[in-house]
Amino acid sequence: MFSFGSYDLRNRALVRVSDSDWSRPLSFDALGSSAEVVIPSSNKMADTHLGIEIEPGRGRYSHTRVVTFTSRYVVKNLTGAPLQYRTVYNTDSASLLKDGERRPLHTLHRARRRLLTIAHASRNSQGGYIANVQAAKWSSPFSIDDIGRVYIRMPVDADIDESGEMLVKVDIIMEGACLFVIMQRETHYWPYMIENNTHTDIVVWQYMEKHGHSDHGAGSGIGAQGSQLVPARRSSSAQLSSSPSPSPPPQLMAGTAHTSSERQYVVRAGESLDYAWDVPTAATKLLVISAQGSTRRISLQEIGEQRPFIYGKPQLPPRRNTGSSALSSSTTAAAAATALANRAIAEYTMNIEVVAAGPRQ
Repeated sequence: MFSFGSYDLRNRALVRVSDSDWSRPLSFDALGSSAEVVIPSSNKMADTHLGIEIEPGRGRYSHTRVVTFTSRYVVKNLTGAPLQYRTVYNTDSASLLKDGERRPLHTLHRARRRLLTIAHASRNSQGGYIANVQAAKWSSPFSIDDIGRVYIRMPVDADIDESGEMLVKVDIIMEGACLFVIMQRETHYWPYMIENNTHTDIVVWQYMEKHGHSDHGAGSGIGAQGSQLVPARRSSSAQLSSSPSPSPPPQLMAGTAHTSSERQYVVRAGESLDYAWDVPTAATKLLVISAQGSTRRISLQEIGEQRPFIYGKPQLPPRRNTGSSALSSSTTAAAAATALANRAIAEYTMNIEVVAAGPRQ
């Protein structure tokens, strides 16, 4: 039981946990409200995050306000495999999360964004599972404050998945003042399918924009692939070739801050590719398509037909000779050259359409 010394709308309370500093002043007057309480640690490097709910009492306690403190974040593992997780700013330790287990996440490093990264649990010498930051292959980070669904590509060993990665579906749900981070393995549908219905191979990758300060994969180990083509799960029986693409993607804008991401995928002519974003925390999500030295950025959120992609360098018709002596003789040749050029332009034009189909995005 708790009571202020006197009734005053300016009454405020302070909260602390263990040896932390005091929180900001809290008001208990807003009935039916739920919010987050951030309690700074004594070392100023991390904060403790709690949830607070204020409800009216019942019955004989109808004039009493019931203040409930809960965990702000709860992480639950439903992937069928043991996981380890940590914040991207914590490079020293991680927490083990067995299949079916859920654990609260209280202490987070003080940062602009609250990002979590996951990995398959490591094995010790006795065959058990442990959390090992250095030996793990960490996924790209994702925000635990963005309510909704996000797909994460988590690297795994080949004995777990022959493609070398597991697609994890992360649902972030709010109940009261608590955010539940529920992780499940997605085995049926990837969020996107890229179909190449043309007669040329294409290379796709996620467009990345570099900033002075970026949270993309900081400390997550996602950059170990370099600029090589990496394996990807395909919706058809085709396998990703280890040879370079016939049209390697060039740098998007030389001499600027824009560059390609490090994971590039070849989609052969007539084949399709199951795809999910490599860096789901990117502020602007664009897909880059490269064909025969030309590139084009598209948004997968713009449903419908988009502007055609003209790639390569089609041969243009020669200029018509306007001399009086050659005018009549060159008319037939110019018409044939124009028809040939029109066919060449058509062969070098790729129609792009984004379609929402079924459970895919």
